[in-house]
Amino acid sequence: MPRPPVSGWRRSYFVRWFLLGSLVGLISGAAALALHYLTVAVRSLALGSLGFRVSPPSIPGPPGGLAFLGIAAAAGLASGLLTEAAPEARGSGIDSAIAAYHELGGAIRRAVAPIKLLASSIVMGAGLSAGDEGPIAQASAGFASWASDLMGLGPGERRALVGVAIGTGIGTIFKTPIGGAFLAAEILYRRDFEYELVFPAFVASAVGYTIYGAVTGYGPIFGFYTAPFDPARLPLYALLGVLCGLVAIVYVRAYNAAEDAFSAARVPRWARPALGGLAAGAIALAFPEVMGTGTSWTAELLSPSAPALYAGAGLLILAALPFAKIAATSLTVGSGGSGGVFAPGIFVGAATGLLFGALMHMLAPSLVQSPVPFAIVGMLAVFGAAGKLPISVTVMVVEMTGSLQLLPAELIAVTIAYVVSGPATIYRSQRMSRAGAAWPSPSAGRGLTSLGARSMREVGLYREPHVGGFDCLPPGVSGELDRPLRDVQPYLLQGPAEVLYGVLAHALGPGLLEYAIYCGRTEVRFGHHVTPESAESGSYKALLAISPDFCEIRPSRLHNREMCRASARSHRPRPLKPIDEPKSEGSPRSTRIRGPAPHGRPRGPLISRASGRS
Repeated sequence: MPRPPVSGWRRSYFVRWFLLGSLVGLISGAAALALHYLTVAVRSLALGSLGFRVSPPSIPGPPGGLAFLGIAAAAGLASGLLTEAAPEARGSGIDSAIAAYHELGGAIRRAVAPIKLLASSIVMGAGLSAGDEGPIAQASAGFASWASDLMGLGPGERRALVGVAIGTGIGTIFKTPIGGAFLAAEILYRRDFEYELVFPAFVASAVGYTIYGAVTGYGPIFGFYTAPFDPARLPLYALLGVLCGLVAIVYVRAYNAAEDAFSAARVPRWARPALGGLAAGAIALAFPEVMGTGTSWTAELLSPSAPALYAGAGLLILAALPFAKIAATSLTVGSGGSGGVFAPGIFVGAATGLLFGALMHMLAPSLVQSPVPFAIVGMLAVFGAAGKLPISVTVMVVEMTGSLQLLPAELIAVTIAYVVSGPATIYRSQRMSRAGAAWPSPSAGRGLTSLGARSMREVGLYREPHVGGFDCLPPGVSGELDRPLRDVQPYLLQGPAEVLYGVLAHALGPGLLEYAIYCGRTEVRFGHHVTPESAESGSYKALLAISPDFCEIRPSRLHNREMCRASARSHRPRPLKPIDEPKSEGSPRSTRIRGPAPHGRPRGPLISRASGRS
C-alpha cells in the first residue's frame, strides 16, 4: 500500500520547525499574558482590597497579619482542590513537564494547562512563596501538546514541541528570549544538552517575547546594571561561587525533604497545600520579603538603597532571608501548592550575594565599593547550580540585568557553584544525559528513504546501548559503543521501520545480540545475526507492511552474559528466513517472521500482521 504524499513544508526541517516554533511562541506569549493578568487580578482582590502593599507584597500590621494567614490557608486549599482534577499540576509543574517529555512522548492531558494557570494565579496572587516560571512552563507545554495532537503530529514532534515550550515559556515570562531558548535544551538533563531543540526554541522565544513584551514592555525586568567590572574582585567571586554551591544544596535538600514529608503525611492530598500555605504565611509574618514570586523583592535587593537598608543589625535579617525564602517556598510548593521554584531561587541567590558583598565591603571597602554586583552574580550561581542550568541561567540573568560586563565573574561563580553542588538537582525528573533518554531525538529517522550503509549517528538514531544484564556488544561496533553495558540506562531507538531495519542491517552489522522492532502492538524479532543480505528477504517486506511513522528498536531481553560468551566462541551468520503460511479458508493471510532460536531454545511465531500480536 503506497504511503500518502508528504506536503512540502514537512520535507524541510528548517521550514517545518520554523512554523512549529512560531506556533509554540504564540502559545507561550498568550499563556504568559493570561497568567500575568490572572495573578494581578487575584493579588488586587486578596491583598490590595485589604490595604496590603502589592508590589513588592508586604503585610501592613498585626491585624493584617492574621488576615494574611487566613488568605494563605484559603489559597492553598483552593489550589489543592483545583489540582484534584489534574494531579500533574501540583508543585512546580516543570518536573511534570520534564517527565512527560522523557516518559510519555510529550503527552499531557488537556485539563492540566488551564488548571495550572488558575491554581498558580491563586497561590501567587495571595502572596505565597512560589514562582511564575513553573506554571507558565507547564501551561505552555500542555497547550503545545494539545496543539500537536490537533495537528496529527507524531510522538517525536509532539515531544519536541513540549521541550521547546518549557524553555520558551520561562524565557517569555522573564523577558529573556535568548536564555529561554538555551533553557529549552538544557533543563531536560543534568549533564547534557538537547541541541536539536535550539533552533525551534529560538524562533519560539522570539515570538513569545514579542507578544508578551508588546503588552508589558520590552525592558529588562531588573533594569540595567552599568557599573564597570573590576577584575581584581575575581577571587572574591570565586569564593561566592563556593558559598552559592552550598546554598544550592540546602535549597535542593529542603525542597525535596518537604515534598517527601507532605507526600508521606496522613492528610488528604487536597488539604496539604492549605497546611503548607499556612506555615509559609507564618514565616512571611516575620520576613515579608519571602512573600510572592520573589521578583519584586529581588529588584529591591538590587536597588542602590538596599545596602543601606540592610546595614548594621540589618545584616542579621539579610543573613536569614535566603533560608526563610527556602523554607517558605518548600512549604508552599513542596506541599503541592501550584507554583514554581525558579524565581524564588533567584531571590535566594540575590540575598546570598548581597550578604557576601556587604561583608566584603566591610572587610575591604576600597576593593568592594558596592555589594550589588555580588547580588547579581549570586542570582545565577545559586539556581544555576540547584537546577543544573549553568549556561541558560547565566544568559538569562545577563538579559534580566543588562550586566554583560559582569560575565567573567558570572561564569566563574556559576561554574564553581555547579561543581560544588554535585549531582543535586531541584528537578527530579531530569535525566543524567541523552544516553539515558527513553525517546529519540526529534529528527530521528526523518528524510531517510533508502537503506544506505550509514552509521547510527548519521541517521540520527544513536543512543548509548544497554539493556539490563548485557555485558557484550555486537562485533563490528566501534567507538563509544565499544564499552561494557553495565550501569548504563536502558535505551530504545525510534524512526520509520525501514530506517530501523537499515540500522540493524548496516550500522550494527552481524551481531551477537537479538533485536526486536516494535510497531505499536506488533513485534518483529530478528535473530542473533542481522546482515545486509536480510534486507532482500521477505522479512523486510513484511516489516514495511506494518511500518507506521514511528517504531521502536530494542535489544531483546533474552540475552545474558553466558550467551554473550558462547556466541563469541561460535559466530556463524544466519540470515532470517520468513515463513509465509498459505491463507486458509475464512482467515486472513498471516506472515510470520522467525529468527534463529537462541542456543537451542525453541521459538514460536513472532509476528502476525493479521492480528498485530506476537
